[in-house]
Amino acid sequence: MGNPMLDLLQHNSSSPTTTPTGEMIQNRSPYAGMLRMMNAARNPMAFLQNQFSQTQIGQAMDLVKQNGGDAKAAFYNLAKQKGVNPDDILNQFR
Repeated sequence: MGNPMLDLLQHNSSSPTTTPTGEMIQNRSPYAGMLRMMNAARNPMAFLQNQFSQTQIGQAMDLVKQNGGDAKAAFYNLAKQKGVNPDDILNQFR
């Protein structure tokens, strides 16, 4: 038995799909197109890194990488750049 989630992604977006529970749905997954583009790319890993770097999460991960992989240092440095006291932000969560 294959991976049902992968099966949903690989179907043509214009054709209906049967879910593992037997329900018929129209597959309009935004990830199906991205999966096709990734499979067509000469370097799929570079494609994913490029797509991911354009999101806020990707930008945050780049910031952490710039701080030697230390998320705490990245947070404190960004707060310092923005002129914000990082402890004020952290106290809001306590």
